[in-house]
Amino acid sequence: MRVIRGLARILIACLFAGLSRECVAADGPQQRSVLVLEEADFRSPFYSEIFAGIRTAAKQNGKSNTVIYGESLDLARFPGPDYELSLVGHLKTKYAQRPIDVIVSIGVASAKFLQKRKQDIWPAAPVVYGFVPDLPETRALFLPDTTAVFARVRPTHLLTAARAIVPDLTRVVLVGEAWKNPLVYGHWKQDFAAAMPDLEVIDLSGAVLREVRSRVASLPDRSAILTSAMYSDGEGTYYAPASALARVAESANRPIIITSDTFLGRSGVGGFLLLPEIIGREAGEVAMRILDGEAPSSIAPFSGDNVRPIFDWRQLKRWNVDEANLPPAARCVSANRPSGSSITGTPRSLQAWCWCRR
Repeated sequence: MRVIRGLARILIACLFAGLSRECVAADGPQQRSVLVLEEADFRSPFYSEIFAGIRTAAKQNGKSNTVIYGESLDLARFPGPDYELSLVGHLKTKYAQRPIDVIVSIGVASAKFLQKRKQDIWPAAPVVYGFVPDLPETRALFLPDTTAVFARVRPTHLLTAARAIVPDLTRVVLVGEAWKNPLVYGHWKQDFAAAMPDLEVIDLSGAVLREVRSRVASLPDRSAILTSAMYSDGEGTYYAPASALARVAESANRPIIITSDTFLGRSGVGGFLLLPEIIGREAGEVAMRILDGEAPSSIAPFSGDNVRPIFDWRQLKRWNVDEANLPPAARCVSANRPSGSSITGTPRSLQAWCWCRR
């Protein structure tokens, strides 16, 4: 009798095991997961375009079993160790039962966060770094089992754009907090000195917005304003970067060189612009390769095709710019674009294109 009962238990166990395998097969492939870790706020136009690009890459990969999670670190508006510790606790709890197959880290601040905190939250997940400059200081942040798609507007790009708009340029004014961060613009003082030894540089990166608005209202001729992201007025009020830049543009009496296509048509004349949808798509394509079995260590970090010279047609007319001065392959757009729209990605009905160089 005991032998019969033992055989019965074995048969039942085998039956359940077989049914379990059939259920897995019926359910299809195991779900894959991507976590997009952004340094700022998903709701801002620039970062929402990056996320849209990552989703596009996943869709084009043809694997419908990929789920994409997203987290906004928002460290620029909420700095400090207490907030960072609260993030760690929140993310550990939230993803305790959600295995992550690959992390797409967007921005330098996210890379710094992962360098300190990844082992506590997602120790086994490989990482694709996106929207980071190719600088030794940035590469030093990279963890093992990672790769990167670089995206960077070089300081010399800004000078090239400024000289196209102001051919007799002698002075530039730096506006925005990122100029203070060597992980974003690197050693810009040396770059400027090498490109234009006699250039006068007025650095307002540490000034409050009220002072910036006052200073840019009465700049002399042969000047241009070079911008980077600004999140605060320095006196307790926080802005989306586009809104902060718009406040500067209200007062500025000289042309503003910008670095993102999400600012185009609102505040600046243009320049070598980061294309966030392409930044996201390139990072997403690498993440899909890792999900399909490639090791991150076998994918060498590379520079993406995500920065292009684009200018606002109306601003060119305002500042009487000769199109012949524009960089080779520059494009010009005249667009009353709705908030949050981008040059790349889904066509917008209010967006009109024209070629400046043929």
